[in-house]
Formats: sequence, structure tokens, C-alpha cells
Amino acid sequence: MEKENIDPKLVLALMEREICRRALLMHMLMQGYEHFVSIHMLKQSMKARKFTYEEAERFADVLERHTGIKVAPERFIRNEDEDANELLEHYTELERMRNSQLSDTMRPIHDGFNRYLHHNLHVDVTHATRLCGLPWKLS
Repeated sequence: MEKENIDPKLVLALMEREICRRALLMHMLMQGYEHFVSIHMLKQSMKARKFTYEEAERFADVLERHTGIKVAPERFIRNEDEDANELLEHYTELERMRNSQLSDTMRPIHDGFNRYLHHNLHVDVTHATRLCGLPWKLS
């Protein structure tokens, strides 16, 4: 989505409304949560046992036999370098967002929010963003 030129006066007028400030805060929290979950999932997948090509072929055959879904065995083999690069991208994006958009008092709240949703409530990212109802991005 391309950035549109938004009138700064309109932005200031909207930010005077409590509902707009809350919506923006929720949007920032959910953006951070998406990176938080991606970091956690990539860390877990990097610790997990890796498939050999023969195991991946057997798994793909079993999957096709039982469900009818044809999947290439290469899809089950992860590249550790790509995973590490993706992990670093999510981490740097989360840190950039935290440093540029959150104040010193909001950072611990943001971290606690992420941990509470993920560890206590087991909230999925796609479900959480649907609940939030914010399809747009602030890039």
C-alpha cells in the first residue's frame, strides 16, 4: 500500500480524540506482537530436529496418501541461514518500532502485553489482528 499525503492538521485533530489514540495504540501493540510471535516461532523451529531429505519425502508421501494434499519434500526442509536472517529482521524491526514509536514508560507495558497474550492466552497473530480490526498499516 502506498503512503498517502495526509494533512497534518487532520492527524492532530484526530489525535485529540481518545478513540483515535486508543486505536493507534492498539495498532502499534499488534504490530509489535506480530514480530514477537515470529521471533518466538523461529527460535523454536531452529531448536527443533531437522528433516533429512529422505524423511521429508516420506512425510510428503504420507501426507498425500492420507489427505490428498501434494506437497514438495523441499517445503519441509528449513535453511538455517534463511531462518537466522528472518529472525534478525523481525528482531531489528521490533526494536526499531519500540524505540521510535513507544515511550520509555510504554516499552515495559508493550513487552508485558506481548508475553501475556502469547504465553498465558496463546493468542494467534492472525486471530489477534482480525480481532483488532485494523487492516491498514502505518509504514
